[in-house]
Amino acid sequence: MKHFNQSFFFLFFFCATFCFAQKSIDSLSYYRGIAMHPKASSDLINASVYFNQQLEASKVTKDVHTQLNSLYYLASINYKIGFYEESEKLAMRAIKILDENLTINNKKAYKKSFYNQLGVLYSEQQSYDKAVELYSRVLKVANSTKDSLIAYNNIANVYKRNNLINESHKFSVKALQLTLELKDTISTAMVLNNLGYIKTRLNDFKQGRKLLYRALELRRQLKDSSVLYSSFSNLTKYYMATDSMDMAKFYAKRALDFASKLNSASYKQNALGLLVQLSPDNYSKAYKAINDSLIAEDKARSNRFALMRYDYSEFERQALESQLRVERQRSRAIISTLVAIGVVMLSVLAFFFFRARYRKEKLQQVLITESRISKQVHDEVANNVFQIMTKFENNTYQRHSLRDELYLLYHKARDISNQHSLLDTKVSFRENLEALLESYESKNTNIVVKGLADVRWDVFSDVYKNTIYKVLQELLINMKKYSDASLVLILFEKEGKKLKINYSDNGVGAELVKHTGLFNTENRIQSVGGTIIFDTQPEKGFKVKIVI
Repeated sequence: MKHFNQSFFFLFFFCATFCFAQKSIDSLSYYRGIAMHPKASSDLINASVYFNQQLEASKVTKDVHTQLNSLYYLASINYKIGFYEESEKLAMRAIKILDENLTINNKKAYKKSFYNQLGVLYSEQQSYDKAVELYSRVLKVANSTKDSLIAYNNIANVYKRNNLINESHKFSVKALQLTLELKDTISTAMVLNNLGYIKTRLNDFKQGRKLLYRALELRRQLKDSSVLYSSFSNLTKYYMATDSMDMAKFYAKRALDFASKLNSASYKQNALGLLVQLSPDNYSKAYKAINDSLIAEDKARSNRFALMRYDYSEFERQALESQLRVERQRSRAIISTLVAIGVVMLSVLAFFFFRARYRKEKLQQVLITESRISKQVHDEVANNVFQIMTKFENNTYQRHSLRDELYLLYHKARDISNQHSLLDTKVSFRENLEALLESYESKNTNIVVKGLADVRWDVFSDVYKNTIYKVLQELLINMKKYSDASLVLILFEKEGKKLKINYSDNGVGAELVKHTGLFNTENRIQSVGGTIIFDTQPEKGFKVKIVI
């Protein structure tokens, strides 16, 4: 029993929900239909009540699409009733919502609809240039044949109202050409009815009558009473133009009947105006002429020009956006300037930091070099001097041996001096190199040099020359101390702007370990943008490739 009750309540809830949703959809479709095509005097009032309720509910739920749809139908209803100012306000309210909500779907379609509505209103209020401008906006956003057809037809109506019949005919023909592609009965009837009246104005009565009756026939087939008024009104004007007053009165009365059924004040006014024109009473005709003139002036005065105010506010908005863009650009410029100043300051700080670091490293190298020279002087000179002094004090020396030892000591001191002294710029660099190489040649070590005479040393700066000299000197000292080489080959080769120096000896070789000497050699070459590669293995000699 419990299971049955649950099933019953579920079924009841489902049916109620479905029926309510279906009822809402049916209601919307029904009221939309009577708003656009009213058949009775109460239709527009009932539709207005419904869409006002929809509009208020959508404000609470913040349903933007429902708000826009409700505003469109309310604007259309107010136009049909003759409340132009209210219709205009509703349309402008919708456009404002569209501009404030950037993520609305189908924004172009919405704008197209409201531009059309405003175009109709401005045409009614005799703001013809503004109406044409609005319909031209519709053409720009039109994305279907029907949209373009309606826009052309509306532009034709504006020119017709402004008595620019030739211009009206041109756009009406454009609309008619599109009906061939569209094959829509309602649109075709609308265009034919409009073009028939324009042909009448151009005194093409035969073609005008044919088009007007064809439009009336299509509308009767559709059973759309809301548009039959327009056909009756245009047929009245056709028969007035052809002096067929009885037929003109017949269709004027039909127009008034339909205006009364629709309860449209504007339609009633127009129909009565046609009947007054057909009246034999000259006072009535004079009254109508003055009344029409006063109504036209009143419309011109009472026209609030909401779209113009909107355009001005849009101009102000764009001006504000432009000002904001300028401010943003100015802010970016300030930020860029601050960043540039920051970069410059950091660069300056980095410069001083790295310069201090460079000086520190240089000082460190100087200290290392001084320490090495000091150790070399101590080990190779001072110790020998001490030994000679000891022999001299103990009277254990022989004259010829003391002379040899002092001679050897002199050569050691000279070698150390040459090793760390700068080149003598008064002597050619080639001669300096030759002297250096000869100084390390002995009866046990043969040094072979190739290509030295082929190099143009005058194109090298003193920095490069000193670097080459010191590097070769360091390699020869290393050879003298450790390699026990009997043959040294040094090859100089010019290749473009580069100088290649290949050093090799047949010494004992060793596992490559960069001591102070080799480390200094590498630093010297890298400091002038060159490269140096060491290649040595035990019992395979020592090779060096230098590119500078």
